[in-house]
Amino acid sequence: MKNIVVLAIVLGIIGIVIGYLIFGRYALGNELIPVGRLFSIGDSGPVGAVFDIAGFAAKRQNIYISGGVGVLAGAILGIALRRRR
Repeated sequence: MKNIVVLAIVLGIIGIVIGYLIFGRYALGNELIPVGRLFSIGDSGPVGAVFDIAGFAAKRQNIYISGGVGVLAGAILGIALRRRR
C-alpha cells in the first residue's frame, strides 16, 4: 500500500510540473505564470478580470488535470508492481 501511495504522489508532482511547463505560459509574452498564482483561491476586481480574459482558469485546470493523470498513473503502476511480486 505504501508503494502505491508514494508512486501516486511522486508521479502526481511530476504531472503538475510537466503540465505547468506545457500549459503555464501567458498568451502574450510567452512568460510562465507565477506558481503562487496557480494555488491562489480566486482573484477579484481588475486583476481577476484580466486573468479571466487571458484564459487563466482553463490553463490552471489543464495543469491540475495533468497532475491528476500523474496520480492515476502512479496508482496503476503501484498496483501493477504489487501484483507482480
